[in-house]
Amino acid sequence: MEHSTGSGSASLELIRPGVTVVRFRPKLKLSVAIINEVMQARCADATGSCAAIVLIPEHTDYDLDLLAVDHFAANGLLHHTDALAIVCQELGLTPLLRLYFAYHPPPFAFTFCTSLEEAKSWMRQQAGLVTVMV
Repeated sequence: MEHSTGSGSASLELIRPGVTVVRFRPKLKLSVAIINEVMQARCADATGSCAAIVLIPEHTDYDLDLLAVDHFAANGLLHHTDALAIVCQELGLTPLLRLYFAYHPPPFAFTFCTSLEEAKSWMRQQAGLVTVMV
């Protein structure tokens, strides 16, 4: 089942129980408000703990304010996230994301991947996740 956030900044697809793929739309400027919207949409979809694969396309811009907020804690997902795989096609954004996680280290496993297939493979390796995914 796939649906969009209220503003259409991202689509969310439940690819199996407990695993959501978040696809940000191209040429988006990521902001605290957009991240909050996506986090709230993930909360609405979740029935307990969940894992996420986040796809960030090329030409994605961002507000530096993103670094100042622990988005998982602020949106109630800190202890309800099992794993996070980020597929970032905007190469300039990857160092910023690494810096973000250095400032806000999560209690769950996370990784950076180069493709959706790599992210799905990594998810299959995480403890507690069923090994068969779409």
